[in-house]
Amino acid sequence: MPGIGQSGRLVLEFAREADSATDALGSAIANVRKAVDNAELVEVLPDYAA
Repeated sequence: MPGIGQSGRLVLEFAREADSATDALGSAIANVRKAVDNAELVEVLPDYAA
């Protein structure tokens, strides 16, 4: 669910499999940085609905 939450911020949602949450987050960050090279991680929230 990509969207714009606040001015200057892009909200992205990921669902991926990995050996750990750290690996999944690292992979997601790397993918975003390939697409938007000046991207900066501002916040990470868990998905309580899953």
